[in-house]
Amino acid sequence: MGLTTQVPKNVKIATRDKRLELKLGNLKVTSIKSNVDINDSNYRYLEYLDALKDLKSIPDLNKQAAIKLLTDGISQLEDKKLFLQLALKYPPRARALAGALMGLINPLEDLTALRKSMNPLSDFEFGLGKEILPNAATWNIT
Repeated sequence: MGLTTQVPKNVKIATRDKRLELKLGNLKVTSIKSNVDINDSNYRYLEYLDALKDLKSIPDLNKQAAIKLLTDGISQLEDKKLFLQLALKYPPRARALAGALMGLINPLEDLTALRKSMNPLSDFEFGLGKEILPNAATWNIT
């Protein structure tokens, strides 16, 4: 996705049922639990949602460039409704970022289900200011 310039030493593969741990030279491959069944029609959507979920742990991340890349990528997805449905199965921090980015992409998009799925008292600290994410306060993102 181009979110970092770092070459990973550890690679994580999302899977629903199989547990995997493999070492190939200096590269370590492990599996993580997928929130949704992965198939040919939804894997691109899940890539963006996984990036949103793990945004704080991406090394050497330029937050402003990352938000631009993610916004551009999500705006090119064909089915925004599918993206929002899949986002509901992710942790609150990913739902908050998904809602904020969708609000930037299409301010008229109905984000009611996403907003209702979140605790209004929760705050999500990503280090994103109004300059980077103008509607961050709406989604309790700091």
